[in-house]
Amino acid sequence: MPDSHDSYFISRSDLNRLWEKLVEEFNLYFLQDFEGQLFYQLIDSPERLRNSPPPVYDRFRSVISVKAFFFPPRQKVGEYFSSENLSPSPVSRPRMVVGLKACDLTALRTLDQVFLEEATEDPLYRLYRENTFLISSDCTESLEVCFCTLLGHHPYPDKGFDWNLSPLKEGFVVEVGSPRGTKLLNNYQTFFQSVSPDKMTLQEDNRQLIQKQVEQRNRDFSILKPYHEVIKGNFESPVWEEKSQECIECIACIHACPTCYCFLLSDQRQLLEYQRFRNWDACYYAGFARVAGGANPRALMVERWRHRYVHKFDYYRDRYGWDACSGCGRCIAVCPAKIDMRDTIKRLSQGHSLTGVRK
Repeated sequence: MPDSHDSYFISRSDLNRLWEKLVEEFNLYFLQDFEGQLFYQLIDSPERLRNSPPPVYDRFRSVISVKAFFFPPRQKVGEYFSSENLSPSPVSRPRMVVGLKACDLTALRTLDQVFLEEATEDPLYRLYRENTFLISSDCTESLEVCFCTLLGHHPYPDKGFDWNLSPLKEGFVVEVGSPRGTKLLNNYQTFFQSVSPDKMTLQEDNRQLIQKQVEQRNRDFSILKPYHEVIKGNFESPVWEEKSQECIECIACIHACPTCYCFLLSDQRQLLEYQRFRNWDACYYAGFARVAGGANPRALMVERWRHRYVHKFDYYRDRYGWDACSGCGRCIAVCPAKIDMRDTIKRLSQGHSLTGVRK
């Protein structure tokens, strides 16, 4: 069941005035349109706010996932043989990320579970999480690759945000989803109004409309079983071999994925000091699972290719209770071989290979 939140209304003009206040307190990251695709743009001063295009609140998810805000592709994590303080540097200014979609928040929940576990907590990740205010918004359009509904999710957030904006013609229904969201809204309460029942009804109508749109886009990929049941029952399917042969091992899907979290540590010399960096890694790399002595439990591409699916929909679910996939479709969008996760799992569910041979 969706969480229950306090709701308010803010007009578009009042929201613009609110940004003028908030930019003095936060580094703002707005979604902006670049040739039909959405990317985040840093707004860190009133002058830049005045000279920037208006933010995009609605439409669909960004090209770059939310993961990059908390788990960057390359990050210095320590120094040694150095007189520097080795503890994480404090964040100079809190951040506010605006326009996150439901799939982003689903992905962030997955990363939180990994990086904030008590036994293996990552201090840098926690630092960024605690200093980032999340303002999500409902999708009003969907991309051909979006498939959140196939995983039981919705194209509108119901948890995981500090504020959520549901776009209406004259303004936004604002849902408050956290104690710090309530605190900030109270600090700027003059910008907000009570929300009328007709606006709440319109919000729900818009959400049902986009829900049906995403479901319609995915009608050809709909299957009767949940993904994790399909994966569990088809470990030896010939589909893995045949689909993996289409892969050119560019690793774009894994680096675009908002829930993949594997990394590799590397050291770099700087004069008499050394710096340690964390870099994104990927289970598709031939050497990813190789151990001392050269043994490799996943030496073949088909084994590595299958592992990505099995981890997302079997191993991770067994440990945490949900899939390590948000249905954002970024992996499909960036694949030069046009491999579609939805098609792979549908073929697995049908119990035959691409050439129609029964299991």
